[in-house]
Amino acid sequence: MDLRKVNKRVVESLIKCGAFDSTGANRAPLMAVLEDAMSLGQKIQQERDSAQVSLFGVEEIARGNGNGKGSLPDLRVG
Repeated sequence: MDLRKVNKRVVESLIKCGAFDSTGANRAPLMAVLEDAMSLGQKIQQERDSAQVSLFGVEEIARGNGNGKGSLPDLRVG
C-alpha cells in the first residue's frame, strides 16, 4: 500500500473499527505490532521508490523482517 495515502492513523482506525477482524487476529496484538509493520512498509516503499536497484531488493527486506509471517504477541491478561 502507498504510505502517502494510508498512514498509521488510518490503519489504527481500521483496526479499532474491526476491519481486520476477518483475519482472526485480536485487535490488541494488531495495535501492538502496528509500529513495526508500518516501519517495514516504509522500508519497502523507499526501496521501490529509489532510483537505484538494490542487490537484494524488496524480497530481502521482507525476508529479514519475518516476511509477514511473524506471530502476534500474546496479550492475554491473567
